[in-house]
Order: sequence, then structure tokens, then C-alpha cells
Amino acid sequence: MKEYREEDDREFAIKLFRSTILNADEYQRYMSESSRNWDFSRLAYMDVVIMQIAIAEMLTFPNIPVTVTINEYVDLAKLYSTPRSGGYINGMLDAIARHLIQTGKMMKVMPEPRPRRAYVDNQRNNAPRREGRRPTIAQTSAQRIASRTQPDAPQENIE
Repeated sequence: MKEYREEDDREFAIKLFRSTILNADEYQRYMSESSRNWDFSRLAYMDVVIMQIAIAEMLTFPNIPVTVTINEYVDLAKLYSTPRSGGYINGMLDAIARHLIQTGKMMKVMPEPRPRRAYVDNQRNNAPRREGRRPTIAQTSAQRIASRTQPDAPQENIE
């Protein structure tokens, strides 16, 4: 059984592997710089590996659009890493790609980021908010007892 469908696939894999290994330190620096609010050493190792390979693909293969690369590696993260890795890797790779484009290290285009929705306080006001402290167990028990002892609303006989 063949390892690769075509010779192009084999060449792609070898070139991607070599680029990832030879430039791992540089790619980790990009990740570290982009994870401003997160301690890089606390990242899941699988996430680091996935992002290194994704950065290698972005920089090594100019004919592959950045969004395609990001989407493929987000899918890999969802399969092989933690449940929250997909979203994290998506944000990190997006930030890294934009940085590489802005600094001229990558000559690709990316769509403009979608504007963030402004947080409207009323979005979460569908449910009534409790003000102040939580009720005590005694208070909630008293409320339950009171609701049980209230007479039910009279029902009309419909015949």
C-alpha cells in the first residue's frame, strides 16, 4: 500500500516537516509574542506542535491561502487536542498571520477581521437579575413552603 497518493503529497509532507523542525524556535517566538495574556509554558504541547506546523505551512507554501491553513489546523486541534483548543488556536494563528503580514515576513492577504459586536448590557437582561446577596437556604425553603400553601387559582368547568 502506498504511503502517499501522489509524489506531490510526499514532497509537500517532507518540505512541511523540514520547515517545522528547522524553524521551531522562531515559530515558538511568534507564538510567545502573540499570547500576550497567556503564559506560553502553560499551553498544551499538542497545541504548540499544531501551531508550529500551521505557521510552517503559512510561510513555506505561498499558494495556500492563510484562511485555509488556519481552518485545517483548527480542525486538527479539535480532533487531537483539548476541547477548547480549536478556538484558542484559531485566535492565535489569526494574530500570528496578521503580524507576519504586517512585518513583511509573509506576502499573503487575509480578509479584514470581522468587527466585534459591542456588548450591550440588555443582551443578557432577558432573565431577571438577582440584586444583592444570594438568598439563604432558609429563605428559599420558606418561599417553597409559601408557594405550596397558596390556594390554586379557581378552575372553570368547561363542559
